[in-house]
Amino acid sequence: MKFRNITILTAALALLLIAFAGVQATNMFAEPTAVAVVDIQKVFDGLKERVSLDAEDKTSREALQQEAKLRQEEIQALQEELKMLEGQAGTDQKQDELQMKAIQYQAWGKFMQQKQASDAALNIEQLYRKMLKAIDLVATEGGYELVLYKETIDRMNTADIQQLRLQIFSRKVLYNSPTIDLTNQVIQRMNNQYDNAR
Repeated sequence: MKFRNITILTAALALLLIAFAGVQATNMFAEPTAVAVVDIQKVFDGLKERVSLDAEDKTSREALQQEAKLRQEEIQALQEELKMLEGQAGTDQKQDELQMKAIQYQAWGKFMQQKQASDAALNIEQLYRKMLKAIDLVATEGGYELVLYKETIDRMNTADIQQLRLQIFSRKVLYNSPTIDLTNQVIQRMNNQYDNAR
């Protein structure tokens, strides 16, 4: 009888341990995560705000080219004036003025080039930050917990085998169902926000 009670008690403890281990095992596996993708390049290409920024950048570059042309013409006029004054008194002063204008032109050109590059970088960064906010909103509304970067890949444009391998190995998403691609929703949201802000 004692042996039977010990056997039953042992069997009951074994069942409890198995049940406890089963509960622990089910707790070890996380709930499925809702995943989506966004093609960042396609978003940039589809934004009205980017088109507007590009137009502003083009206008700015054209104005700088006009300013550069005026400064060059001023330097050329001084050079011609110096040629006409050659051998006369006062050429040293004109020569100094010409050198000063040339130095100012070079410094101005470098400064404006750096400023234009800095402004363009700032615009891209601000646009990217807006994009991240829009992705957050679209993903949250759709119940997605993770959004991955999807590359645009129409054709890998390279004849260099190393470059081709680099492009292949740097891919982040190899396949996704179109149902989890939030790209067009992000573009639509950002374009609507841009239109409403204007």
